[in-house]
Amino acid sequence: MSTRVEELFAQRSLAAPDCIVVATALTDLEYLTPTAIAQAQESHAELIFVHALVEDEPPAKAAYYNSLKAHRDARLALEVAARHVRTCGLGCTALVRHGAVRDVVGEVVQEKTAGRLIIGNRSRPQEKASALGQTARQLLTHQWIPVSCARPGQMGRHVGNGTPRRILYPVAGELEHGHLAHDLAKYFRADLLVPHEGSEERAAARILGHCAVNCPLGLKPSARWIATEKIEAKSIAETAHSNEINLIVLDGPALFDPERMFRLLEELLNIYYGEVLVG
Repeated sequence: MSTRVEELFAQRSLAAPDCIVVATALTDLEYLTPTAIAQAQESHAELIFVHALVEDEPPAKAAYYNSLKAHRDARLALEVAARHVRTCGLGCTALVRHGAVRDVVGEVVQEKTAGRLIIGNRSRPQEKASALGQTARQLLTHQWIPVSCARPGQMGRHVGNGTPRRILYPVAGELEHGHLAHDLAKYFRADLLVPHEGSEERAAARILGHCAVNCPLGLKPSARWIATEKIEAKSIAETAHSNEINLIVLDGPALFDPERMFRLLEELLNIYYGEVLVG
């Protein structure tokens, strides 16, 4: 049985995961791989590329479907990506499993005790921006670890020595979470900007009070509250551009109203090309 201390440590370690799972449809490896490498280098993490073969869903244009050939082709594609990752000095494993994407990815995350999941917002780089697919929604809803949403044309967030220097954590309504954003700011010694609809005093007090254990060196992230009338994708993107933000952190979908978060994320991914992490 896990203790409160163990749970707290597991939660805090999500800012610098030891293992990152990359869920891929294979056709999105072109833009998922650079994102995965960059994030793994930051925390010296191992990468696990996983592809799920759904037996009842063969490729739409395939006249004949052979599951053994599909498995072999998937393994070859992932091994090519894995070898490229290893040339960067990172550990990398390629996995191909049969089953529903949500179940396969959840299985791998548990087995590897992963601290982050990277997904793409669309399977093909040349596809036009659109709403999140059903698979992406399922992965975002059923994962307790942070999920990084990559997409074609995503700009790197790395400046200076290769780490994010400014993190944006927009909050609508009451500030109830913030652990991930706070821990990321501490780990990278980055500035934390918090657009918030509530009062300035309450926001500042709560965002700095989230860490139960102080940094050993007495270092705390520099958190700045930013007044805004409404938290929406356009205002978030404008704030990110004007403040040279390297990373945006969003709270995960609420249990009783996940659509609000999905709409915000969809709109943000269509107008902002930096990195977005959902936790």
